Amino acid sequence: MPTCARRSTLLGLLLSFSTLLAACGGGSPSPAPVSATLKPSDGLLFNVDTAGSVAGEPLVITFGASMAPDTVVLGGSVGAEPHTSTWSTGAVASDTLTLRPSPQATWTEGTGRSLQVRGTTTGGAAVTQSFPLDVYRTIQGYVAVSPAGGSITTNQSLMVTFLFPADPNTLVLGGSLLSGVSYQRTWAPDHGHVTLAPSGGWFTGASQELTVQVVSSHSAALTAQGSFNFTVAGTSPTGVLSPAGGAIGSATPITVNFSTTMDQASLTLGGALATAGVLRSWSTARVADDTVTLTPLDFWPPGTVDLVVSAADLDGFPLLASAVGTYQVPVNATCGAVGACVNATDCAYGVATLAGWTQACFVAHVNDQAATATCIQASPTAPATPVTAGCADCAAAYAFCAKASCLSQCAPPGGLTSAGCVACLAPSCTPTFTACSGRSL
Repeated sequence: MPTCARRSTLLGLLLSFSTLLAACGGGSPSPAPVSATLKPSDGLLFNVDTAGSVAGEPLVITFGASMAPDTVVLGGSVGAEPHTSTWSTGAVASDTLTLRPSPQATWTEGTGRSLQVRGTTTGGAAVTQSFPLDVYRTIQGYVAVSPAGGSITTNQSLMVTFLFPADPNTLVLGGSLLSGVSYQRTWAPDHGHVTLAPSGGWFTGASQELTVQVVSSHSAALTAQGSFNFTVAGTSPTGVLSPAGGAIGSATPITVNFSTTMDQASLTLGGALATAGVLRSWSTARVADDTVTLTPLDFWPPGTVDLVVSAADLDGFPLLASAVGTYQVPVNATCGAVGACVNATDCAYGVATLAGWTQACFVAHVNDQAATATCIQASPTAPATPVTAGCADCAAAYAFCAKASCLSQCAPPGGLTSAGCVACLAPSCTPTFTACSGRSL
């Protein structure tokens, strides 16, 4: 075949292949689509009240590349509202678009609203994005400080609370309270509040001012500021538990050492350990009445249980923070072998504790033995385990035996544990209870 003919055939094949590629979309590939992000990113849009002037917070769209602004079209129920558009540069030119409702206007409230964005980058890539939005009622900047009473001690922490998640990088604190003072900031995980703890101590005196200013992480349009005055005097005591927590025996004493002399009457106990009935013994470590030893009347309730200790010193200053411990307590191993009250549940409660619950329930249901038993079952408070039905029945029968045989000797205020009542019950009621429960009074 002549050379020209071969060239003509080859050229024809190339042209046919080129036409086929074009028809099948096999030409130059289109640029990959580019995404955009919206702030606020949580789908919540607020109208913000700033000093009585209400306006919708801005919507900030950030594109992944430089945009051709003339190609950008906004839609959706939010995008269709009257607004102003401002282009700016974040990472590259014209990659940020800020939308604000018309001056002095607000976004229309409602759920299930949307903003749609379509456009093209300067490189020819398409952008198509839709953002769901819920528009909420007017919100105001808000900041509060706790304690709010205006009086604090030199070592007392302050909690600054915001109505919105704050941007920690924007928090500005000032005032005479902080001037020259070293302190620590501890933010809540949701940035809804921050705790200020002095490393040494706040300045003492009246009218110590704390000023606060912060911007919401939700939107720069949402800010809060406040000024608070305190009288600073005195020092809050501290309390340390020993052991601080962990495994203890069923009757292990727990001590609390305070930093100063305490008001014995102010001591209050909370948590599951306090349900056992607790004996308190005050002593001196460095100054009078700075240590209290807590011992269970019988033994501590078993399981993972807590103890909360609160108190105040002689000047009336409460603890800087309640002393709190979590303990693992085993079932008392010397409870007994046979009877309704010698199981893993009821061995948690000593006879004196059972007697206390029995007396209280008997007084509340003096003519109903079954109701007394039900009351005894429910006497331990959460997270302690209820008394078993069999054990509660034994205790209720004991109380009604006392009613029948020794009512005058066992009447309040002495009750079932008084010497006269115990002596009266010994011949008949006590042996019956012991046989029923397996426990000795």
